[in-house]
This record gives sequence, structure tokens and C-alpha cells, in this order.
Amino acid sequence: MSGTHRTNSPRTRRTLTRRGKLVAAGATVAVVAGGALGYFALFPQQAPAFVRDTLQSVGLADPNAGAPDATCPLTGAPVPGSEVPDRPALAVKIENAPEARPQAALNEADVVVEEPVEGGYTRFIAVFQCGDSDRVGPVRSGRTTDPDYLRQLGPAVFGYAGGRDVVKREVPKVGLVDVNYIVAAGAYTRDESRAAPHNL
Repeated sequence: MSGTHRTNSPRTRRTLTRRGKLVAAGATVAVVAGGALGYFALFPQQAPAFVRDTLQSVGLADPNAGAPDATCPLTGAPVPGSEVPDRPALAVKIENAPEARPQAALNEADVVVEEPVEGGYTRFIAVFQCGDSDRVGPVRSGRTTDPDYLRQLGPAVFGYAGGRDVVKREVPKVGLVDVNYIVAAGAYTRDESRAAPHNL
């Protein structure tokens, strides 16, 4: 028995006194508050206004630090103007056969997707949100893979030049605004310097 030690006996069990509990609680609050102030000092744009004012008054935050710069939703790049354009994304199906080159507006698109089609060729989907162009093309037909890919853009506008019936049925089903050449021919023009069908 002499080698045993009981840790739960009334003589050896210790609890914090009321004063000890208050000290521990105060230390915890100080650590949490210090961590929060440190975080807001690093990211002042995320701090509430009264916290920003306090940090600025003690020299821990830049008074000129405001809201973060606006970024394009599809790329994360800074917005060319002052804010993201108030419009849905526009996706346009663009040809990539040799007869279609040079294409118009691929450099201005926010996102360009290249997808394989028949005969070893590819086609592009150019998506514009912050980007803009007066001329896009040559526009070609939609493919069955397009609606599934484009549904992630939300209520985007899809411009294409016809396609199989299954494509035309799926476009509105996934929430896209259908601006197919067959039903909205007035939205398109022909470039007379190119041979059809590479001139839409």
C-alpha cells in the first residue's frame, strides 16, 4: 500500500477558486480578442466599422484600406471598369476549322473552352462577362456537350448556329437563354468577305 498514490482523494484534488476562474476567463477573453484584432489588422476590409476605427486610431490599420477591388466572377481578375457589368454571361460557339481563322474576339473573352468535335477538329465556346467585343465569330452549331458545360454559368445567354434537336431542347432546360441563329437571326450578321458557313 505504501507505493500507491490516490489522486482523487479530498486532500489532493484541487479546483479553481472563484478568483482563479475569473483570472482564467479573463485570460481566455484576452487571447480571443487579441487573435481577432490580429486577424482584422491583417484583413481590415473584413472588420466591422467600429473595429476598423479602433485599429486606425492605434495605428494598426491603413485608413485608406477600403473594400476589396471588384473582380470578374469568371476569372478573379480585376474588373476593367469600376464594377462588374450588370448582365448575364454570354457564351458563343465559335468555329476552329482552318477556313474560320482568324476568329474574332477570342482574346476579349473571359473564358475560352476548346472541345473536340468530329473529324479531328475542335470548336470553341467563348464566354464573355467582363470582356466585350463588337464582333464575335464565326459562330457555328451547338453540340450535345454544351448545355451540360454551360449550366454552371447560371442564366447565361447562349449564341450558336443551329444544332441537333436534342441540343435545342436541352439549352432552355438547363436555364440558358437561347439565342440560336435559327430563332434569333436578327442578332447575327454575315461577313461577305468570307465563304459560308464560315462567315456568321
